[in-house]
Amino acid sequence: MTATLYVGRGRTLTSYDLDPDDGTLTERSALALPNTIQFGRPHPRLPVLYVSCGEPPPGSDVGDWVCAVALRPGSGAPALLADPVRIAGRALHLTTDTSGAHLVLAHTRPAVLSVLRLGPGGAIGAPVGQRPDLELGVFPHQVRVTPDDRFCLCVCRGLPSPHPWRASREPQTAPGSLHVLDLDAGRLGASVTVTVGDGTHFGPRNLDTDATGSTYYLALETQNELLVLGTDADGRPDPTPRQRLSTLAHPEAQIHQGVGPVLVHPGRAVVYVANRAYRPGAGAPRVIPAAAENSIVAYAIDGTGLLRELQRIDSGGVCPRTMSLDPTGRTLVVANSETYRVGDDDGAPEVGMNLATFRVLDDGRLAPLHRLPVGDGSGPEIAWSGIATHP
Repeated sequence: MTATLYVGRGRTLTSYDLDPDDGTLTERSALALPNTIQFGRPHPRLPVLYVSCGEPPPGSDVGDWVCAVALRPGSGAPALLADPVRIAGRALHLTTDTSGAHLVLAHTRPAVLSVLRLGPGGAIGAPVGQRPDLELGVFPHQVRVTPDDRFCLCVCRGLPSPHPWRASREPQTAPGSLHVLDLDAGRLGASVTVTVGDGTHFGPRNLDTDATGSTYYLALETQNELLVLGTDADGRPDPTPRQRLSTLAHPEAQIHQGVGPVLVHPGRAVVYVANRAYRPGAGAPRVIPAAAENSIVAYAIDGTGLLRELQRIDSGGVCPRTMSLDPTGRTLVVANSETYRVGDDDGAPEVGMNLATFRVLDDGRLAPLHRLPVGDGSGPEIAWSGIATHP
């Protein structure tokens, strides 16, 4: 099987060859999709990539869609497997169950999960009916299915403070939450809500789990923190954090920071977390101070699941939105999604959006390999990137 990197930017899904030996990326082919790309997820067994498309506010004339994208043998070039499927509301995130029988989508407005059946060849089928009283929190940002297909996890960020430059210190305007739902053949059942305090200092963005599924690592975007959660006797995340760490080198700095993705290495006892510095809001100045932290932090996992900082390294750009590992676990790809001038005066140099690769060393530390600019740095930001395999 060959690993290919796929990047979603605007309505265009672009494939890149990845050389696992030296980390170089080579742009290959592109596919236009019906609306702005939000997220992608490969099928667990088939050379098919599922991509959600849409944009806020809801109800646009273009509509919201999910696409099954076939990855051609040899080249990995993306092509539609079938016609795009219209969905009711933007799906910011999606996933499959581990059997590859269902596709689960997290919609932001209204906050709801939907489930679609998947055919034996990967085509998207009919929706699975769900209970009408299912309730989630505010702004679902991620959905995951546990490795045993017993639970569906929905991470709801809530809404940050109206003063985003102090978001990590002020209470959120809407609380965050983590929802653990029973899952049976695509049907969502009883739900348990996990939060910390009243949720107003709890803005989770993404989570990942270790190989055993007994410990969860939950990144809090608006608090710039990483939580370690154990599991209860039924395998659900325990609401009492075992550890809570700031991801920033200088958490006291008056700079807007937001935690990005969290990624557990499947073959090494290491967790990677991205710090993102940018200016939120349309029309904000495209400049950030030199002290802003756009970094990848590596944490070593000890024998009990707790963390110790191992390394802190520049992400190679601005606003690292996604991280992905090649199947060998030797190469990490970071999508630095935005273009900014970085510095403390009007003459600060521009840092363009790019794809940065890193070698994963034996102890899990990272060594920079290459940076590939994406276009000329203008135009749509990188919304998603990820690695998928194909024959």
